[in-house]
Amino acid sequence: MKKTITLILLFVAISSMFAIEFYGEFRTRHAWTNNSLHYAEDWEENIIFDGNQRGAENFADTRLKLGALLAPFDHFEIRFGMYIGTYIWGDDATTGMFVENAMIRTDYLYATYTAIPQTAISFGLVPWYDRNSLVLDENIAGVFVNFTCPDGRLNVEAGLAVLTNDYTEHFYYPELLSEGSDDTLVFLGLDFNEFIGVQSIMRTFKPSLISHLDRYYAYWVMPYVNYANDFVNVDFTFAWNYSSSKYFDDSKITNNGIALVLDVEFDTDFGQPGLNVLYTTGEDGEDSDKTNYFVPISSDYHNGLELFGKGVHDESPRNSFEFDPYNEGYGILSIVGRYHYPFCERITGKFAAGWVQSNVESIYTEEKAMGLEFNLGVQYKLFDNAYLNIIGALGMPGKFFGEDLDNIFGVHTKIEVNF
Repeated sequence: MKKTITLILLFVAISSMFAIEFYGEFRTRHAWTNNSLHYAEDWEENIIFDGNQRGAENFADTRLKLGALLAPFDHFEIRFGMYIGTYIWGDDATTGMFVENAMIRTDYLYATYTAIPQTAISFGLVPWYDRNSLVLDENIAGVFVNFTCPDGRLNVEAGLAVLTNDYTEHFYYPELLSEGSDDTLVFLGLDFNEFIGVQSIMRTFKPSLISHLDRYYAYWVMPYVNYANDFVNVDFTFAWNYSSSKYFDDSKITNNGIALVLDVEFDTDFGQPGLNVLYTTGEDGEDSDKTNYFVPISSDYHNGLELFGKGVHDESPRNSFEFDPYNEGYGILSIVGRYHYPFCERITGKFAAGWVQSNVESIYTEEKAMGLEFNLGVQYKLFDNAYLNIIGALGMPGKFFGEDLDNIFGVHTKIEVNF
């Protein structure tokens, strides 16, 4: 509580000195599920849930994202965001009466300099994400330069960022988890008139001396095409991931992975039907020198499903399975159809159906089928920038997770207020 009061007083003090604009998002959500979904290797284990993966059938939490825009000088602005929560209802660790420290952390903090014509230079803890949140969607420490041609047809982005050990939860290679490591990202992107372009990331990793890994480097190259008119929007991305790991014993592992993303949406008089397809390569691990994984850095990809996807809850709180393009190294094929129909100004009906499968057989079940899912829900506009989402989900797990598994029923609700 003391931290919260201190931050509020600091904001008030800054506001009195400079013109400042506040914005943010308040969210409360609830989920009920009758069952859970786990990877096959977790059958006989006592799974310890962390974060938003809880063992209870009922789950609710609340959070607040608060941001501020400060422009003390011409052509110079500062953006700051803090994250308050997530407070889990009924969890003594986050909402109990004896909780001493408020769960507050910095979300982002960066400055942007725009005095150079057609150029914006941002530095600090900067939000960065690729167009599908397929490889990276995080706030990272670095400097980014964006240049737009005078005619507006070409935009160029270049950046340099450094990752810290706070990102270890997003790493997929255990040998990279070492203190004192040097982890650098280099960004380069080109966008031609918002029709065709490419985003690329180069990652170099020099671990500390306690690691048996000498050096790791990786590339992600993501060319894309987007076509849009009044009737249809088609977005296609091809992503190539190459990496090389060199060890002190002179052994070496190379990896080549690919991903395909297709999203199509129609705008018609009878609603907005759409289709989302994701394909990533996987590997059974039999070849120890050459692999075919598609390895994101920190993905936040949404396919549109509640149980076999991230859904309105960003993840299904009760599952140990969390939708991810890497999919424990197996790769994934996700095909999801959706349909939104506005019944009136305030009420929009939502339907989705999808099939998800692994692209490599599970080493535990020797199966690929992960499941079939149907969603039916509604979004109600409470007032401007405030929405209530209620989604019912039926999931039928495939044999990838095991034999004769029960169906999963879930009801997810979320109240979201943007200001």
